[in-house]
Amino acid sequence: MCQLNLSRIELLAGIIAVGGFSITAFAKIIHVVLQPQLSAYADPVLVGLSARTSSIIGALLEASAFLVWYMAPTTMKWYGFLVASLTLLSYKITYVIFKITSPCKCLGILTDWLSLSARSSDLITFLLLLHTSLWSFAFTCWYHWGPWLNRRES
Repeated sequence: MCQLNLSRIELLAGIIAVGGFSITAFAKIIHVVLQPQLSAYADPVLVGLSARTSSIIGALLEASAFLVWYMAPTTMKWYGFLVASLTLLSYKITYVIFKITSPCKCLGILTDWLSLSARSSDLITFLLLLHTSLWSFAFTCWYHWGPWLNRRES
């Protein structure tokens, strides 16, 4: 039988994803407003853009995933998080592939407020994105193929 109730797991994964994305989006926006000198630094991954512009793009992407969660139908909620988290995860993986040593300000001003090292900040961001990517992929697949599996077993 494929009768599996995922409501509690989905709720917990959703709270972590929505909470993490909304907190980091808010922290990035505050970081951009309070530190205008970010315009002077080039983003090491998005060549041609300033660190400020890439932070704004990241915050808008996270905020859009947050809005999709509240406005989209159930089957599309996880798809929005899948797109956003894989996009941001590919940005983080690019740091690793090209061996970029400058710290990513992916947590915005939270890095300074929580007195985190650059390495801890990168690890927390990577784990949040990995968690959201995996769960959003799992739930997207479940909503897409779950009804087919239930019909097939009947």
